[in-house]
Amino acid sequence: MQIHNLTHEQVEMLDKIWEFDTLEQIEEFKRSLPLKRYRQQVDNLMELIRLQMIDDDLEENSDLTIAQKMLDKFVKIS
Repeated sequence: MQIHNLTHEQVEMLDKIWEFDTLEQIEEFKRSLPLKRYRQQVDNLMELIRLQMIDDDLEENSDLTIAQKMLDKFVKIS
């Protein structure tokens, strides 16, 4: 997964988010942040992660990818 055009602060926050094992830990971390804008930043980053996961999944399972896999199997059989 790659997320581009992040600020240094966002990268640091994402690094911290990746350290957690559960959403509860992320929520606890978010509640511990001093400013509302930091808490909102966590929400925004979590949404970016979610959207990137969807995008990655769609790209991996697109009709083109499926067609390419079928063609690859056909070539191997021939």
